[in-house]
Amino acid sequence: MSDRTARLRELSPEQLARLQARLQLRQRSAGEARAAGSASAIPRADRGGELPLSFAQERLWFSEHLEPGTATYNVALVLEVRGPLDVAALEASFAAIVGRHEVLRTVYSLGAAGPVQRVLPADGFRLAVEELSGVPGEARAAEARRRAAEEVQRPLDLERGPVIRASLLRLAPESHVLVAVVHHIAFDAASTGVLAGELAALYGALAGGRSSPLPELPLQYGDFAVWQRARLRGPTLEAQLAWWRERLAGAPGTLALPDDYAGEVSPFRAASHPLEISLELAEALRALSRREGVTLYITLLAVFKTLLCVWTGEEDVVVGTSASSRQSPELEPLIGFFVNTFPLRTDLGGDPTFRELLGRVRESMVGAFAHADVPLEQLAAELHGSGAGSRTPLFQAFFNLLVAGGEPLSLPGLEVEVREPALEAIKFDVELWVTDTGRGVRAVLGYNAARFEPATARRMAAELQAVLREAAADPDRRISSVSGFPDEERAGLVDDFNDPLELLPN
Repeated sequence: MSDRTARLRELSPEQLARLQARLQLRQRSAGEARAAGSASAIPRADRGGELPLSFAQERLWFSEHLEPGTATYNVALVLEVRGPLDVAALEASFAAIVGRHEVLRTVYSLGAAGPVQRVLPADGFRLAVEELSGVPGEARAAEARRRAAEEVQRPLDLERGPVIRASLLRLAPESHVLVAVVHHIAFDAASTGVLAGELAALYGALAGGRSSPLPELPLQYGDFAVWQRARLRGPTLEAQLAWWRERLAGAPGTLALPDDYAGEVSPFRAASHPLEISLELAEALRALSRREGVTLYITLLAVFKTLLCVWTGEEDVVVGTSASSRQSPELEPLIGFFVNTFPLRTDLGGDPTFRELLGRVRESMVGAFAHADVPLEQLAAELHGSGAGSRTPLFQAFFNLLVAGGEPLSLPGLEVEVREPALEAIKFDVELWVTDTGRGVRAVLGYNAARFEPATARRMAAELQAVLREAAADPDRRISSVSGFPDEERAGLVDDFNDPLELLPN
């Protein structure tokens, strides 16, 4: 195997898709390439009229209107801050960030042709400060946790704003809890790093009596929204839709997950259960991924699909995932929602080995990531005729892997510890969220508590752990034999799901 071939096998599906696009561009004539290059630059949008939403924003806007007054799409950052905090400098830092990023002071309403966005003046941010130092010492920490959870679950108003708020709980003169909440329509995982970096830079400067060290942003999120809609239409959109029509032809519309509340109709209720992945197991999974020339993403997704096959008895498994739309370096310093969600279909028929399944998942992902720009609602309407904003019939299970990058959030002269958010934004019946820290791996199994009992979620998490171990130890096992349970228990697994008191063996 040549060095070039080996390097290609190590690329992620998203990297392969981008490489393929660049190669196709090179094959055009020099004049066409120059035209394509100029067209790919994102221009500043005309601010004389109403601006549209991006496709991802429009999806959340419709979802929010289906279930108004909830905190489903709240994204939270909760920090413990110890030391001599300059509250005025912290408030000024947040105000400067809101002033820099239009998306953080944007409101949304229904225009003549659909939802539109309107940017508010940069003068409305206030840091709410709540004094808890009078609460008795033994109860103070518990009260801070209660108030933080309450703040995270308080809805944000997309029509009137603001879409970001921050509050400071003062436990003692040099002990605080900072709670920042942003609506997902204005924020994604990569935005966390942008916010952390800007907050540290601004606080350090403003607390020291200096002006902002941050350069002016080259673009705003509204510019991206206009550019995205102009780019993805006509032949470009039709070519992507044609690929998806062929790829998803005959795909099952629903996933027959076991249901603890069969026959009952209840509103969606998000819940989550942590999934323990030891450092030793994480390293074993990385080693397997390297040997097979795939990414850790593909290995974990293959395990998840294996379990869905076991739980449902179905071999044609469709799982949702998401990819970043930050295709231009100009978008990297922006806060915003640059994510598109799309389906990944894999055939698990023929009882493949786990090693063979890795290849199948990798192959299906390369094409999907290359055609990941189609808005999810448009794809669902094209294939199933579903309305905008409805729960997609394309998949009910979701998988995503986040890579923790950059320096941890810090504020000069202070000790800062990041708490886990009190609310998980779970939107599908079963979700597996994994964070690769570069050394260890953290995972959370999200689920719809209107369908599954907590005991059922524990069963799911325990068997996921078991299959991760067995896949790492023996990737040549057939997936029909991959299970952490004895044969007789595995055979009755689906039936037993309806008994929430039946717990997994140790």
